[in-house]
Amino acid sequence: MGRTPKALVVFALLTSSVCFSQQDRSKSAAFPQDPSLQDMAADTIFRDTTPAQTLPANLIKAADYGDPVAQTRVGLQYALGNGVTRDDAVAAKWFMRAASSGSSDGQFLIGYMYRNGRGVPKDYERAERWFRDAADKGNPHAQAALASLYIDGVGVRANYSAAMKLARSAAKHHVASGEYNVGSLYRYGLGVPVNVPEGIKWYQKAAEHGSLHARVQIGVIYVTGDGVPKNPQEGLRWLESAAEKGSPEAQYDLGFYYERGGAGAIDLTKAVHYYQLAVDQSFGIAQLNLGNMYELGVGVEKDISKAFALYKAAADQGVAIAQENVGTAYEWGLGTQQDFAAAASWYRKAADQGDAPAQSKLANLLFKGKGVVADQKQACSLWRKAANAGETTAAQNMQNQCTLQSASN
Repeated sequence: MGRTPKALVVFALLTSSVCFSQQDRSKSAAFPQDPSLQDMAADTIFRDTTPAQTLPANLIKAADYGDPVAQTRVGLQYALGNGVTRDDAVAAKWFMRAASSGSSDGQFLIGYMYRNGRGVPKDYERAERWFRDAADKGNPHAQAALASLYIDGVGVRANYSAAMKLARSAAKHHVASGEYNVGSLYRYGLGVPVNVPEGIKWYQKAAEHGSLHARVQIGVIYVTGDGVPKNPQEGLRWLESAAEKGSPEAQYDLGFYYERGGAGAIDLTKAVHYYQLAVDQSFGIAQLNLGNMYELGVGVEKDISKAFALYKAAADQGVAIAQENVGTAYEWGLGTQQDFAAAASWYRKAADQGDAPAQSKLANLLFKGKGVVADQKQACSLWRKAANAGETTAAQNMQNQCTLQSASN
């Protein structure tokens, strides 16, 4: 993520007298990675398409006979799981058939599938090619999607000038993701001078055309005073409007701001409420933060088992701090049975993402051979990495244990 999420990162109380709580490692960020860099232009088509509740026989017949419009609609039925069991692989096959016959919608949609790894292996280069084919035919959704790829620069070379041209072209057709991307390019000064007010103007256009991401970004801008005078109440109004429409990012942001007082008075009841809404949508960072509240008994009755369940849910989605927390739970038997091998496995997942405390904790287990085959050389290497990242306990262990090991060798 572009900004590290807030979370107190380990279980606070092991017993009534032993505390392993570490300091908050947040970087004053109340929101996930800016969705402007991950905007999925295809969401517009998926959201606005209203498929039949069953798959009509005449639609299948037309698709089988090679009608590209029918093929894209059948593909959408399978992609959405409307009228049929959702099957991304079948959806991708129908989109490919439409794309191969020259349909710009089919080309856009198979590009979407390749970009997101739905029904086909994730492949940014193929996504770019299909988006380009559709964009060259004037498909505004493909233009917005290609702009997103060029802003991201993931799997393809970043190209902000091309992104601006494509996004503006899509915006002429009132495609929300195109308007959104124009706003992001101005907000962050990508290929143009930073101009937050201009970015807000484009975000507002995107919001008018259904973009919840745009509402979130406007809200965050006003709450934080990013390039404009701070206006927390205006920011909360935008965030609440997105949260009411089901945006988990907005729900998370509101939970964070109410927990920390980032937009006014602290209100733990509201913080728990909004975190829970985001958790109900399996939003990983919200699972992490709500787990922290249950761990510490902040705004809710302390419940270590529930904290563990929430941390585990976030860890399963790849949230590094949550993976470290789960490792801690297994190492000390908090909310679950003690299991050193499981602890080492979860610490390694977090360590592989660069989580310094997890690197240090994994090194502890490796040095002692707890749950893993003892490997003091690897332990010292991990302590060194963690120490270089500022983890003081790792620096102390490296100095004490690895110096002694070197001397004995």
